[in-house]
Amino acid sequence: MLLNKGTATLSKKIIFGPPGTGKTTKLLSIVEKELARGVPPDRIAYLAFTRKAAQEAIERAGSKFNLSKKELIWFRTIHSFVFKNLNYNSDEVMTPQHYRELAEIIKVPLLNVTSADEVGVSVHNNEHLRVYDLSRARGTTLEDEYNRFGRIDGGFFKTKYVIESLIKYKETMHVKDYTDMLMDFVQIGTSPKLEVLIVDEAQDLSWLQWNVVNKIMDHASRVYVAGDDDQAIFDWAGADSGRLVDLDWETEVLNQSYRVPQSNHKVADRLVQRIKHRKQKLWRPRKYRGFTQSYAYKLNASSFDHGEWLILARANYLLDNIEHDLKQFGHHFIRGNQPSVSSKLLKAIETWEKLRTNQEVDFSDVKDLYYYMSVGNRVKRGHKSLNIQVLPGQTFSLKELQQNHGLLAHANFPWEHALDKVSENKSLYVKTMLQKDKSILTTPPRIKLSTIHGAKGGEADHVMLLTDLSKKTEDKLLSNIDSERRVFYVGATRAKKSLHIIRAEGNREFTEIFQ
Repeated sequence: MLLNKGTATLSKKIIFGPPGTGKTTKLLSIVEKELARGVPPDRIAYLAFTRKAAQEAIERAGSKFNLSKKELIWFRTIHSFVFKNLNYNSDEVMTPQHYRELAEIIKVPLLNVTSADEVGVSVHNNEHLRVYDLSRARGTTLEDEYNRFGRIDGGFFKTKYVIESLIKYKETMHVKDYTDMLMDFVQIGTSPKLEVLIVDEAQDLSWLQWNVVNKIMDHASRVYVAGDDDQAIFDWAGADSGRLVDLDWETEVLNQSYRVPQSNHKVADRLVQRIKHRKQKLWRPRKYRGFTQSYAYKLNASSFDHGEWLILARANYLLDNIEHDLKQFGHHFIRGNQPSVSSKLLKAIETWEKLRTNQEVDFSDVKDLYYYMSVGNRVKRGHKSLNIQVLPGQTFSLKELQQNHGLLAHANFPWEHALDKVSENKSLYVKTMLQKDKSILTTPPRIKLSTIHGAKGGEADHVMLLTDLSKKTEDKLLSNIDSERRVFYVGATRAKKSLHIIRAEGNREFTEIFQ
């Protein structure tokens, strides 16, 4: 399969957006200009890499230009664009249940399949399936990709068996996976006629996704491709950033960062200047000086008392020790998308404290409160579900709940006694949190733990960047060091005020990447 170069476009432009330079704002300004000149919204396509990015574009464009989601019909991820264009329905999509069923048939675990629209690529926990996805994303043979991937339990014979079983299963069930859809579009799809095509995060597109984009280009009059090759961190999933670098189009570099301070910019610039194949670009930090330091890991109770924090690592398991220490010191945080203490529990505690101080609470809050109370000890049998008629705006007092709705707990009970279904360890952790900061009951966590890949596009006042590498990554460090420099470049440029680079004692990767 050859890349279609396209001939129908009248103009093509690349917009390079270094960290914090307002790339999304720039792209929406293009949308605004096109709408002002009379281009109908359904003749503009905005292709994002992830569902989150696509939704942000829809919300910002819809709000700014007073347009509905239906009017912005082609503001989508690439997968969603293809799905709609080919008129697929949900019954034709390979689901986690399908993978579980196939796993049972072939006796090979195939769980934890991540939606392609969530991270821009299909992610499987099974190495055989990852090899299969990579071969299709890169346009290589299964054997070539297997050899590139490294040793897999069971060898190439088992990989072939798993993939052949998957292909046969999909044919039998009449379902397709996300990569199948992209391949179908390249072969049989027809793009709608567009006035404007905008492709965001183009550095993360694979060979196959570039084929999709090129086919859409053939039906567009003006094309804007945006991205930053220095932030290309999905090569492990088949991304081809060199494709963006090699495009011989009109080019614009957004040269003013509104996020990155001067001290962080120096670190980031040292990293990328050592990358061999890249687009040279000059961009300025904001005037704020900022603060950057490198030191061995040391956490104490006051480490994260002020501002918003991102704690970033190359691999998820490298955050385990950090999570343990944060809990020990009573810090409230989010890891991935999960808060260390659920908002439901915190709301239940807040509700109980209100009731104890003679305040009335809403019905929904009472239900959350009862959830953490045991039947027979804190709530009478038959009352746990609170199956009652509630008038609009009706509230409840402690006395009313005790008299009419089965509440057995008394006002002199502390919350950890009243909410007796909360485990002892969880109670101790929350008590430590509340001693440190009572505002956690009503405010979201200021600390977020994430992989660097998961934090792409995000930002925080302060960033703690762990330089430890996974064993697998460290083994391949010297053969793919530019890729690692890009990853840590992305991590370092998330900080708006301070950057804390954490070195593991004696780790050679720090020197190889940062020095």
